[in-house]
Amino acid sequence: MAYKMNLSIDELTANVKSLSSPEVKEGFSKLSVNSVKDNFINIIKNRYFCFEGVAKRSEYWQYVLAIFVCSIVLSIISTILGIIGLGVVGGILQGLFNLAILCPSLGVAARRLHDTGKSGWLQLIAIIPVIGWLVVLALMLGKSVECECGCGCEQK
Repeated sequence: MAYKMNLSIDELTANVKSLSSPEVKEGFSKLSVNSVKDNFINIIKNRYFCFEGVAKRSEYWQYVLAIFVCSIVLSIISTILGIIGLGVVGGILQGLFNLAILCPSLGVAARRLHDTGKSGWLQLIAIIPVIGWLVVLALMLGKSVECECGCGCEQK
């Protein structure tokens, strides 16, 4: 399936405005600790190197939430280790965690972009300081698109 690479300001602003949609509100009402944990474990165990297919909005954002919580916990551990004189160990733990989640993070982001009808390569826009991150964030907020190939794939 071919995904488009072109971007427009109107499309990005529509993605940001979609945050107030009933679909998003319904997704937040279904959010639980177990669903976030199960989603994170599923991505780490079963889709570690998976860059094909799609990731719905909830799958992507639950993964981001789990990574955020893990990063906060590791920062607290690193700070405590720094206080007792083992700051290097905390830094190594954080570095290993970041290295471990690199591939699944790129994969789930590529699948999320595929779900919005965009190419996974658009993640590279994030290399541009500040503006790049904002553009990628707006892309990740986009709505799912219908599958145009008619192949019956999981993209709906």
